[in-house]
Amino acid sequence: MSRIIRPAVLCILSCLGFVLSVAAAPVVLPPPVFPYAVQYDDFFSYSAKLLDAWGLPGYDVTTGTGGLDVLIYTGAAGQDNVDTGAAPGFDFPDPLDAPGGGTSTFSGVWGPTNDPVGTGPILVSTMLSYLQATFGPQANIPVFNFDMNQTGSSAELDVVGQVRIRDAGNSVIASWAFDNLTNGVFDPTEWVLSPASITATNPMPPFNEVTVDNNTGSGKLDFIVYAPTMNLSLYNAAGNTIEFDFRMQRLNNGPEELFLTGSFQPAPPSVPEPGTMALMGIGALGAAFMRRRNRKTA
Repeated sequence: MSRIIRPAVLCILSCLGFVLSVAAAPVVLPPPVFPYAVQYDDFFSYSAKLLDAWGLPGYDVTTGTGGLDVLIYTGAAGQDNVDTGAAPGFDFPDPLDAPGGGTSTFSGVWGPTNDPVGTGPILVSTMLSYLQATFGPQANIPVFNFDMNQTGSSAELDVVGQVRIRDAGNSVIASWAFDNLTNGVFDPTEWVLSPASITATNPMPPFNEVTVDNNTGSGKLDFIVYAPTMNLSLYNAAGNTIEFDFRMQRLNNGPEELFLTGSFQPAPPSVPEPGTMALMGIGALGAAFMRRRNRKTA
């Protein structure tokens, strides 16, 4: 979790001009650099409450079941992932039951096994189709929303996790680690601190220092986490499946919740401004002129 620490509605039109579907417009995250985000191995973590306190729109989000997101784990009883998203027909395994009432640890792998409605394992192609149908064709990277529920003076907790992709033969062909050791390998004992509060200086005017509280069960989004290289379109081969393994410790109150979403998306790669490109062109031309001149006078 982060210690420190938006594109338009997409309409798909037919050739006759009729609107076929409308996807939810994702919020484009700030660049994954300090102080907006903190890196934890393959992932970047944003404090939603901190971004909101800095005046960035779209981060004062109410969480809960029954929305467009996929539930990975929740304490709400009787919840499922049937007909998930803006387009009907996307069924995923039931969420894992997050503990409450004094259970201090939680772990569980979501995705690889069948649940009562028979919707596992999860095909990469199905997950990618869900993201694109619900949040637009640019939504190739799953994003994880954390809503924590701690209490008292010990509102801090620890988190680690991993996402794995397996081929049709069940071999792991790609993985992304969320832990406190940046080595591209899942280290389950290298816990990431989810702090009870964060104090940070606004990187934009008025450059004021703010303090936000996290993990308090406010029903509002606490943290946004994603791995920039987890582009599912690169792994969309027949038979490939995806699974999610997140773990927590030092839990002291009601159940934590984790959602998979496309409602937030990474900012697209920056492109040089036209003026910068023109200067680069002038520089290249000058260098070529100097090379020709040197050859001529040699």
